Amino acid sequence: MAFLNNNQQTDLKSKGWDVNPDGAYINLYPEDFSGSSWEEICQQINAPVDCSSVTILYFCTKIDENEL
Repeated sequence: MAFLNNNQQTDLKSKGWDVNPDGAYINLYPEDFSGSSWEEICQQINAPVDCSSVTILYFCTKIDENEL
């Protein structure tokens, strides 16, 4: 079962997002980041800075092809 309905998928695709309607997980660990990056990520997702990992469920991605 998809988390995103057809209208949501169509809307996101029209805005340049690569949609994964079923969702996918990504695990983040503090040791994967340097400097204050981990703290900034935790602030953005409202997670405690002293946590040992964060799992994010995401539904779409966008790549800035100008930076490739």
